[in-house]
Amino acid sequence: MPIGRVEIALSKLPVVARVIERLDSARAESAALYQTHKLFENDRVEYSERWLRENQAWILANAAPPRAAVDGSPRIAMLVTAFNFRSLNNWLPLFDSLIAKGHSVYTALFPIVSDPDHKGLLNLPYPNLLTVRIDHRFQPIDGNLHSALSALRIAVVGYGIDVVWMSTFHAGPEQYIHEALRDLHRRPITIGLQHGMRQDWSLFEGWVGKFDLFGTFGPHFYSNCSDQFRLRMITCGLPKLDGISRYERSGNIRRILFAAQNRPPFEVLKPFLHELSSTTDAEIVIRPHPQWHDLYSGLSNEFALDSVDRPIAESLQDVDAVITTGSTAALESLASGLPTAVLPFCGGEVYEPAGIVVAKLDPNEVVATLRRFDDAEFDAHISSFLDSVAGPKGMRTSLSVEQVERAANLVNQMQALTESLDRKRA
Repeated sequence: MPIGRVEIALSKLPVVARVIERLDSARAESAALYQTHKLFENDRVEYSERWLRENQAWILANAAPPRAAVDGSPRIAMLVTAFNFRSLNNWLPLFDSLIAKGHSVYTALFPIVSDPDHKGLLNLPYPNLLTVRIDHRFQPIDGNLHSALSALRIAVVGYGIDVVWMSTFHAGPEQYIHEALRDLHRRPITIGLQHGMRQDWSLFEGWVGKFDLFGTFGPHFYSNCSDQFRLRMITCGLPKLDGISRYERSGNIRRILFAAQNRPPFEVLKPFLHELSSTTDAEIVIRPHPQWHDLYSGLSNEFALDSVDRPIAESLQDVDAVITTGSTAALESLASGLPTAVLPFCGGEVYEPAGIVVAKLDPNEVVATLRRFDDAEFDAHISSFLDSVAGPKGMRTSLSVEQVERAANLVNQMQALTESLDRKRA
């Protein structure tokens, strides 16, 4: 049987035990195939990597939930990594739900000290196994990368980590975690995560050596990726939206929150906001992005400034509409039911499917976009958009919990496969 046909057949097997049986029978059918798998058996890591790559999508779709632990010990141990708080904040309801179910959540943190947002990592309620401060070049300030990864390996083994949940794997020490753990006898599943609405998906496709699976907010993003990369993707939802209440609005726009990033430039932004305020007779409140909050300090005499330390869910309660760019703040605004317009900067075009992106900095066009939310049919369209990009309403946290449990179950199945092959070699 040709190798390709065997690989296709493997992805369709109903239970993991039959994978081992099929591999054994395949060896007898083809000397070339025998040599291939013999090579894999001599290198457990390579064997596991190939088996996972060919079968992970099917296993995650069909794996049974993990069995209850014996003696009341936590069933799953998950390690969460991040270099800023805003990316980790996407998943806080997930962590709390896992703990409520008896699982364990630990952290390994790489705070980037040049970003003020890193301070949020220092007050997390989860047991922290490792903290390595990094500079603006994403390099360790104390020690070196090798020592940081060595300490991480020790923690992973010592705490029996099943899943590594990498909130910001796209830079810094996190991008090397997968490689650092790949030769462990019981290797955890590493999951790289989408961290914002605007992503360079071609980069992620080139980084498949940095994770086992890639967790995306919603199925909307699958169309940006190749068929091959989609086999790595799992839909995890955006749990932070579950914590945002939907508010009934009067329809009058008296206060507008501008959730700012680092564009458009001041010389363009200031006259636009002043004209928008005059057109709508509304107060403009600027909420700076945590990474660039100092950029807007000079505007405090002209506009109200919202604190970056204040939860955005609270800020949304005090306004009647939101304007932003390519930020996930638009998702939080839409989830709360607020009229929302997106400016064509910082990747704002990612919101075009929602129909809320203005073509230019024209206050009249912004107002027209905000008024679209008075239409019940448009409001239903927005709800559908949110389900597509962030998972189904009210189920985003439970969806991510389910994916973590299935990933942990995959570790157990991989371990069983490895042990079976060890017995066969013996």
